[in-house]
Amino acid sequence: MKRSVPQVKEQIAGCSKLLKDTSQIFTSSNNYSVNSSMNFLDPTCTTLKSPRSKNFPTELLLESIEKDLKELDDSFAFQWDDELSMIYAAKCLKQATQKILQEKKDSHSLSKTQDNYDSKYLLLKKLETQLKIKEKNLHDSEKNLEQENVRLEQLSQKLFEENLKIKAEKTIIEESYAKINEENLKVGMQMKKLDEKYAEIIGALQNYDIKELAQTAINSSIYNKEGHQEFDISLKLELEKKARRLEEFEQELKERENRIKNTEYSQGELAEALQKTKKELKKLAKKQEDQIRNEALALSQKKLSMEAKERELDFKVSELNRELINIENMKNDLRDCKDKIINEQQDFKENYSVKIGELIKAHEMLGEKLKSIAEKEEKLDSSLNDAQKKHHELEEKDKILQKIEKPKEKFEKLRMEWEDMQSDYYERSLALEITEKSLKDKETVFLLSHSNDNEGLAAFHKEINLKIDFLHKEEQEMLRIQKFSAQLKEDNEITSSLLHKMHEDLIKQQDEFFEEQENLKKRKETLQILIKSLDPEGSLASSSSKV
Repeated sequence: MKRSVPQVKEQIAGCSKLLKDTSQIFTSSNNYSVNSSMNFLDPTCTTLKSPRSKNFPTELLLESIEKDLKELDDSFAFQWDDELSMIYAAKCLKQATQKILQEKKDSHSLSKTQDNYDSKYLLLKKLETQLKIKEKNLHDSEKNLEQENVRLEQLSQKLFEENLKIKAEKTIIEESYAKINEENLKVGMQMKKLDEKYAEIIGALQNYDIKELAQTAINSSIYNKEGHQEFDISLKLELEKKARRLEEFEQELKERENRIKNTEYSQGELAEALQKTKKELKKLAKKQEDQIRNEALALSQKKLSMEAKERELDFKVSELNRELINIENMKNDLRDCKDKIINEQQDFKENYSVKIGELIKAHEMLGEKLKSIAEKEEKLDSSLNDAQKKHHELEEKDKILQKIEKPKEKFEKLRMEWEDMQSDYYERSLALEITEKSLKDKETVFLLSHSNDNEGLAAFHKEINLKIDFLHKEEQEMLRIQKFSAQLKEDNEITSSLLHKMHEDLIKQQDEFFEEQENLKKRKETLQILIKSLDPEGSLASSSSKV
């Protein structure tokens, strides 16, 4: 029997309703997750696709079924035969039923897992009850331990209080030791200040008599002895106080031991702990006694060091007197040196003025020579135009060389070259005069002799041409000399400027030297005023009082 397309659609709709009803039943009865699900086939395929992943929810499965049904509805729009459409619909329904059967199997497996879960949950509850019982026992044991800890804390507080008292006594001893160290530091700082003041006293004690210094040194030694006696008395008092404190501390320890004997402890561990504390306290007492002894030894050593420093001070006073004598001798030597320096400066000025005059005269001579050369340059302007370009290049190179070479060495080199060029110039000028005279003589001879010798005339013309070439070469050399003279002008200007700068620097140095001399005189006057203002005995007495 062939069925129409609308009939097939109605059947498919009925199947979809059944599937929806079954899905609602599964969702209402069991809220669980599906382990596996299958997709419908495509219109062109006949094989099943790979199953879905586990824990896939039922709602998504229904949505996928509805999508497949919609695809079926759309696929029936094509012009297929009725039988093929029925076969395809039957295959789709089989796949749907297979999916429902798989979900049922999964629901049975989930029910089993739920039973297992319930049994495990009961076991967990039993374990929780057992744990609660154990917790109660632990709380009881903790309360007992807390009570014991309270007792131990009370005992530890007592011991802690005793330790605090011992630490307080330690701090008192340490403070006394720190005070002694501070006093030592103060003494060291005063010694440093005295060392600094010795340098000042050297300048102030120039006009001070040696006899007065000896008297002040005797007075300072007497004062220092009195200070040491007071210091010894204070140290003895401090040692007696510390000994009294130690006796009081020992008495307190004895009283504490009697109290500990009267009190009976129930536990043996506490008794052992108290014995340990007694031993530690005895050790601390011994350590304190050793520390006090060490402090006494250190104080005695400091006394010896102070006596040694007093001896060093006396020795330094004697050395200062010697240094004052040496300073006076040095002053006399400096005065002689100043006179020598002034004479040398005057000689240098005279020599410098003479050299400047010589340089000015040489500069004037060069100006006169340059004037004579300038007259000849008027004739050679055309040839100099080409040479000026090279001249600019040489100037640039000379500027670079001026930065590298020293001006003195360059000036000496230029002076030597200038002297050589002058000698060459004079020799060539003489040679030119001689050649001019010889040419005039030969011209006169040529005019007098009117012979028709052609060979003699040719030889004569050759000689004239050679001499003209020679004169042309000499003119080129003259041009080179003119260039060199221009360079010498510039070099002379540079050297003159350098000499002026040197002269100005020397003048500044002289002014600075005179200013330093005036400052030294002012300092001498101030030192003399200070020496007069100081008493002969007050200066050293004040320094010894600070010590």
